Amino acid sequence: MNAKNLSIIPFFFSKIILILSLILPYGCKTVNIVNEKNMRIRYLNINLIFEFMIKHDQEAKELKNRNDNLIKTIDMIEKSLLNNIDKAEKELLQQKKKQHQLELQKIINLEDYLKEKILNKIYKVIKSLARHMEIDFVLSIGNNVLFANKKYDITEYLIEEIIKLKKRNAPVSR
Repeated sequence: MNAKNLSIIPFFFSKIILILSLILPYGCKTVNIVNEKNMRIRYLNINLIFEFMIKHDQEAKELKNRNDNLIKTIDMIEKSLLNNIDKAEKELLQQKKKQHQLELQKIINLEDYLKEKILNKIYKVIKSLARHMEIDFVLSIGNNVLFANKKYDITEYLIEEIIKLKKRNAPVSR
């Protein structure tokens, strides 16, 4: 392109902007603005709920115990490796350490899967509770909510719903 062609670009660009600015306001859909007085916004503490769920989940407790025990075992093996031991024993300890580390990684993966499963349960209950309470927005207190009046906190309601859900889904003993 030469200099003459480049000088034409701003001219056409300004004409396109002018045309778009005249057309777009009429071509756009009108938006209904919701009256804020009709909106129902509540908040909860998702971290508190998640901790509650983990604390009361048997599978999570078992995984945590297995994780803690493996970490202790790996630490003991590492301390043993620092001692003066023969080559055969050192190789055996290194193999055991490697096996325990692989098992630990499997447990960490299971913990991640369990956390995802628990979060999905929490979000299902939040959705159900929001419908039941006719709430438009549910905010998490830890994520950029700078102030919230305690009377709008639904954390306890959500925990109660989770407990009710657990009782409904609990196996019946005979």
